[in-house]
Amino acid sequence: MIAATERQDAGDQCVLPPAFCLIHVRKCCGAVCVAHTVVPVDSELVDAAITRWIRGYAGQPFSLCDAISLEVMRRERIAKALTFDNHFTIAGFTTLR
Repeated sequence: MIAATERQDAGDQCVLPPAFCLIHVRKCCGAVCVAHTVVPVDSELVDAAITRWIRGYAGQPFSLCDAISLEVMRRERIAKALTFDNHFTIAGFTTLR
């Protein structure tokens, strides 16, 4: 499992769950360049996601998928998520709809 992002310029990243592939889109010399980064989900990432997002927000029904996405966003300093899921707003991220 990996998390998905779209970058429209060097400082603007968005997460697109549940696609789970980091995708960077930017303009290069007038053309659009696309690159991606795969983020492997290991036990350390799962443990951090559970601790920070599921236990840390016990009043919210975050799924494990949401928690992993949120943890990857936090680590990668991604501030925006393209989602209709209100949990990303509750967690402090900006949602693009």
